Amino acid sequence: MSIPASRSGTYGHSIRHPRGPYEIFSSFERSTSEVAVHSFSNRKRCAFREGKTEFGSVEEQMSRVLKYVLLAFTTMLMATSAFAHHSHAMFDSQKQITLIGTVKEFQWNNPHCWIQLIVPNPDDPKAAPVEWGLEMGAPLELFRHGWRPESVKPGDKIKVVIYPLRDGRPGGEIVYAIGPDGKAIGRVPDNVQSNVAAGGR
Repeated sequence: MSIPASRSGTYGHSIRHPRGPYEIFSSFERSTSEVAVHSFSNRKRCAFREGKTEFGSVEEQMSRVLKYVLLAFTTMLMATSAFAHHSHAMFDSQKQITLIGTVKEFQWNNPHCWIQLIVPNPDDPKAAPVEWGLEMGAPLELFRHGWRPESVKPGDKIKVVIYPLRDGRPGGEIVYAIGPDGKAIGRVPDNVQSNVAAGGR
């Protein structure tokens, strides 16, 4: 019985493929590439499932991102704080002025609370009253010192002692305040308590 030529390669003879040697090579090359791509894809999927990437584990990447976010947030807070508190140099802390007037507005906002006070001219009752912008601490600071958002309201007549603005404009920083009932609003600084007890003179 004769052996067909197409099967003779089994016994050491050459195999004649109907598609020719070039097509055999191309087919082998495609198969090899597909196996390589498939293997690479499997490795990537396994790495992802295990939480690993070329940039490190997912946990490490999230940790780095969180650090960057916290750093940016801290920097922003420091910048805001510096901006909010740099203005204290505008006030003359060596000089105090007493004002008696009517509250126009009490702003309980960050970074500073404000009282807009309408102050008549005690030397000239016929003169137009002047609106003073009086700065205070942040809401949290005031809250710790006994102030509340309802401590004063529009229409209240109060007395305040302030550090005035150096440039002479109608504004200043409140040292302490006396409410309509004649009592101090919130906690009074230790160095002025005796002055308040004497009526703020």
